[in-house]
Amino acid sequence: MQVEPQLCEGVWLPGGEVHFREQLQKIARDGHCAMYPVLAAALQFTTKRRHAVDVGAHVGLWSRWLVGLFDYVDAFEPVQEHADLFFKNLPPGDNCNLFEVALGAHDGKVGMTHCRWDTGRAHVCDGNETSMRTLDSFEFDDVDLIKIDVEGYELAVVVGGTQTLKRNKPIVVIEQRGCEITNFGECESGQALAYLESIGMRRLMKIGHDWIMGWHEIKPSSRVVIDEPILDWP
Repeated sequence: MQVEPQLCEGVWLPGGEVHFREQLQKIARDGHCAMYPVLAAALQFTTKRRHAVDVGAHVGLWSRWLVGLFDYVDAFEPVQEHADLFFKNLPPGDNCNLFEVALGAHDGKVGMTHCRWDTGRAHVCDGNETSMRTLDSFEFDDVDLIKIDVEGYELAVVVGGTQTLKRNKPIVVIEQRGCEITNFGECESGQALAYLESIGMRRLMKIGHDWIMGWHEIKPSSRVVIDEPILDWP
């Protein structure tokens, strides 16, 4: 039975969601947002802001920032309940598109598992109810930033996006928290980073569980300022 969505601090969340509700209340209370330093740091390595890709978009918490920073945003969210709330959380505009599919190493079908109290933990599992495509199949150009947060399925996403990565050479923000084993079980923690390095990327910075990856011709700043007010919580 689907639970009615809830509105918390101006953001629509799936019904029953607890984790993100608490995070949004914390932002409202003390102004601190865990996503802020990651995105702010990544932007300082991004020389152009044409096209951003949000993989694992959930209800649009990253995309609501990205649409104000980049010319265009393509987002991917395979969970219908999350996708239904996505555009409710974005400011008015026409520079964002949402694909309701999973991304992986090949085209096909997968299952999705859910966690009602922390819907950000939804992840790929065995099954055939959800469509899956490769990032390369979309043939995106002018991509300057890709954010990937897919709860342990990161390796499959980057393998399926190899040509997109090589052609565009974007900055990549990718979560690696060791859940590859517990949540999906197909790869060991860090294999997505190793794969990105094998195609020419380098580790620029780690903030929490997120890595910012770039290319060898990008020189990481000796001091990245993350307290500068680059952006405000939308």
